[in-house]
Amino acid sequence: LVSLGGIAALAYGTWGPYYSTEPLHAGFSLAKPTTQDFPFRVWRSETYYVEVHLENVLPETEMNLILGDYVNGGAGAIDLAWRVVDRGAVVAEGSNRQFGHSPIWWQGHSGIAIGTFKAQPGHQYVLNLTSRAGDPTWDRCRPFVKVGLHPSDLEYLLIYRILGSAVLLLFAPVFVAFLAVVIYRSWRYG
Repeated sequence: LVSLGGIAALAYGTWGPYYSTEPLHAGFSLAKPTTQDFPFRVWRSETYYVEVHLENVLPETEMNLILGDYVNGGAGAIDLAWRVVDRGAVVAEGSNRQFGHSPIWWQGHSGIAIGTFKAQPGHQYVLNLTSRAGDPTWDRCRPFVKVGLHPSDLEYLLIYRILGSAVLLLFAPVFVAFLAVVIYRSWRYG
């Protein structure tokens, strides 16, 4: 029973949590100034980040021109305004210019966080994303917008992984031995 608990803790730490931590992940266009709407629903009352990501298909100097240069602190050419609407009421809004340069590097992508908002569980939100400056070449980077929890909000899952692994290391041999005895006895006596 303890080993099964270890397996459950390890599984939760690896594949958890049970709710969506990224309720919105959708492609959009940066080819020209435009507003695009993205509906999404959240399952937890948390602070969610609004992020924009671009695939790293352009040289680093061009990516820095678009997104901004983190090292030198310069703003990029991208100019995005956003607002989150809940049943017609604006619950949060901002822009990447207001939020400041907050770079993200992730698996062949570069991006920026453009704001945060506090969400309520079960609500159907709509993200209005307005590109106020566009360039058709930017779409080569396959831009996408994401609403999700900050990775630091999920660090507690590491504790489940460590605990589950420790329990399995300590009790798995006992469980395997018990299982072997049960199988042997049922085979031998019956």
